[in-house]
Amino acid sequence: MKTSSRSVIAFAVVTLALFASAPLFAQTAPEKVLSAADVSAYIANFDAIQEGLDALGDKYDGYFPDAFEGADGNTDLASSFMKLRSLNPPAEVAAVMKKNGLGDRGFVKFVVISYCIGIVSMQSALDLYTAQYADNAQMATYIDGVKKNVDAMKSAVHPADLKLVAARQAELAPLLDMDAAEY
Repeated sequence: MKTSSRSVIAFAVVTLALFASAPLFAQTAPEKVLSAADVSAYIANFDAIQEGLDALGDKYDGYFPDAFEGADGNTDLASSFMKLRSLNPPAEVAAVMKKNGLGDRGFVKFVVISYCIGIVSMQSALDLYTAQYADNAQMATYIDGVKKNVDAMKSAVHPADLKLVAARQAELAPLLDMDAAEY
């Protein structure tokens, strides 16, 4: 399949969510943006959203990666996520989101849901590894680092938004081909 705006938005958000390692600076609580209806629309219309973004081709591929560039070459996922979240999407991207039930702020909702899917998947993997390696002192440093990263990621979203996504993770994770058992 040809790389498209879909890949840049959804895949980049999730990939960064899975592999970022820099801590987040203290900040004010992020704005709550999701409702249960938004999560339902994301699930119900995910394929249509992807098709709509695919139809735009590579037109906006250069627009989104800038949000992921770290000034020092390191990726601070939470900061990158906040940059992406704050972007004013091109009208065509916003129209795809709105047409598929995510409303006027559909781009932000799409990004927040995608990011939260990554957080919940990482938390599941962390919980699994913490239990599996509880008696392994060599893994403690690694697990502590992952925990700090997950905590930093969580600090970039409103807890209520994360809770909405976590409650529907079984339906959401397969949309982005995510399985906590893979990590």
